[in-house]
Amino acid sequence: MSNAIKTVQNFAGGIIEERVRTAQAKKADEASKSVQPTHEGGSIAKLAKKDGKDLLDLFLETTQDREELMTIVLNFLIAGRDTTAQLLSWFFYEMIAHPEHLDEIRKELTEVLGDCPAEGYRLPYDQMRDLPYTFACITEALRLHPSVPKNAKRCMKDTLLVPSGPNPTKLPPVQVYKGEMVGWSDWVMARLPEVWGPDCEEYKPSRFLEEEVDSATGVKRRTVRQYSQWQQHMFNGGPRLCLGMNLANYEALSLVAAVVPLFDFHWATAEQGQTVNWPPTYVSSLTHPMESYKVEFRRRAQQ
Repeated sequence: MSNAIKTVQNFAGGIIEERVRTAQAKKADEASKSVQPTHEGGSIAKLAKKDGKDLLDLFLETTQDREELMTIVLNFLIAGRDTTAQLLSWFFYEMIAHPEHLDEIRKELTEVLGDCPAEGYRLPYDQMRDLPYTFACITEALRLHPSVPKNAKRCMKDTLLVPSGPNPTKLPPVQVYKGEMVGWSDWVMARLPEVWGPDCEEYKPSRFLEEEVDSATGVKRRTVRQYSQWQQHMFNGGPRLCLGMNLANYEALSLVAAVVPLFDFHWATAEQGQTVNWPPTYVSSLTHPMESYKVEFRRRAQQ
C-alpha cells in the first residue's frame, strides 16, 4: 500500500511541479514584456496561444503550496475518472433497455453538428448545451444511478434542519448537534415519490426537458429543465458542489457523440462471452460501479 501511495503521489507531484514552473515562467515573461521585444518563437508567444484556463490554473493563482495542490490534483485523478466511467456504463445500460431514445439522440446530433464524419463527432465545448435531449438522457441515467450513491458529513455546530422548498416533506424539524454525522443517499432520493413524483423509478429523460419560446421569433425550442441543487443532487450542492461537474458532463456528452452515431449496440449473448445476467446490478463500493457486462457493437451503415 505504501508503495502504491508513493507512486500516485510521485505522479501527481510531477504534474504540480511542471505547472508551477510554467506559471512562474509566464509571470516572468509578463514582467519583462514591457522592456523586451517578443518574437514568434519566444515563450510569450507560445503562452499566448493557450486558450482559457483549466481548474489547476485557477488554483495556482491562489496558492502554490505543494501539499494543498497535491490534495487538489489527487481529487481530480481519483474522483474524476471512475465516476464518469460508471455514469457511461449505466447510460449504455439504459440505452440497451430503452433503445427508442437512440434515434432521437442521433437526430439531435445531426441537426446541431451536421453530418457525422467517419471518425465520429468531436463535440466543441461551447456546443454542449445545444444538445438538450442527449444531455437529458445522460442526466436521467445519472439520477437513477448516481456515481456517489451515499455520503455523509460531520456537523460543525448545533443546527436545526427544517424541511423546506416547493414540496417540503411532512417530517418535523430535526435537531443535529455538533460532532454528529449526517448521512444521505442520492440513490434513495431518486426513488422517492416525494422528490421526483410517482414515476420516480422510471427512466424518463423528458423530466429534464422543457420548451421555451423565443420572444423575438416566437419559435419553440427544447431546453434543459433546471431543478434545485438539493433535488438534482447528483453533484452535491452549495459550497460542496462538485468542481468537476461541467467537465464530467462534457466528457460523457463527448463520448456519446463519438460512439452512438457510428454504432448499433446490443446486450451480448453467452456465446459472445456474456457472464452477467440481465439486468446487471451494482457492485459494492464507495462509488456506484456496476457488474462488468459485455456489449456487441456493430458499425452502422453511413446514413
